This record gives sequence, C-alpha cells and structure tokens, in this order.
Amino acid sequence: MKNKKKISRTSKVVIAVQLIIVVIAFGLVLMFWPRTDYPRNGAVIHGRVVDFEIKNADFIIIDDNPDFTSPSRIDLTDDKNKIRVMLEPGTYYWKIIGIFEGGIQKFVIPSEVGLKLNDSILENTGNVPVNVSKQSDSGISGLIIIDVSMEHPVDEKEKTIYRGEEYER
Repeated sequence: MKNKKKISRTSKVVIAVQLIIVVIAFGLVLMFWPRTDYPRNGAVIHGRVVDFEIKNADFIIIDDNPDFTSPSRIDLTDDKNKIRVMLEPGTYYWKIIGIFEGGIQKFVIPSEVGLKLNDSILENTGNVPVNVSKQSDSGISGLIIIDVSMEHPVDEKEKTIYRGEEYER
C-alpha cells in the first residue's frame, strides 16, 4: 500500500502567493539596483575627463586605492544619470551607492606625453605636465615645463630639437 498525501487547495494557494511575492521582490531589487553603463570595470580612459553614466545611484565613491582610505564622494542629486569628472592619471577604484551599494570597480587613466610645434608655438597635447629640453647646434640651451593644455612660444630661427618627458612633481 502506497501512502499518498494530497496537497490541499489552501496549500497550493499559499505556495502560489509566496512564489508571486518572491518574484515581485526580486523584480523590485533589480529595478533599484545601482547599474554602471560607463566606465566599464578595467577600462583604460585616455585624457583626464571621465564621463560616468550610471543608473539608480545617489553618489559615487572614488579613491586611488581599493580600501577607500581617502575617498572622494561625488553627489548625484542634480544629475543622476551622467556626471563628468576631471582626474589626474592613475588607477582609480570606485563604487556607486543608492538604495543598494554597487560592487567595487576599477579604471586606469594612463600618463600621456604629447608635444606639438605649430607656427612657433610649442603646445602640450598630453594629459601630464611636460619637462621640455631645447637642444640646438650649440648644445642644450634651455629647459621649460609646459603644463597640460598650455603653450610656449619658441624661436624657429636656428635648427632646434625639442624633447619632452613627463614632469614628476
């Protein structure tokens, strides 16, 4: 003889209601979970401007170490979807916080050295200050530091070579 137990109609209704509640709760969590559209985790960003594109967050916590020992907090009350931040070259760790806290993510802004000579103007086109040496036929005759997006007039009368390297403060 087999002992079969029947599930009562009331038990079936209770199970169905519990399942509906779980599905609704899961949907609400997904709807309010903070989400990052940009930058993606591990991104390499060229330049110094980072455009954060996020959803469901009230602020961003950003630091140059993964332990967040000296974090900056960026408030998103005015624009909750996009914010533009200017940062120095380096590795950054960040997370977004809203009703829930998002996971820790990372991006890198590499140092970029760039010089452009145009119409007797030497321009820093990189994202770091540049230490520029001026070398002519008579040897090294000058040393200048050009900050980011700055220009320096030069004399093109003699044959001169300009060499730039990252200026370490």
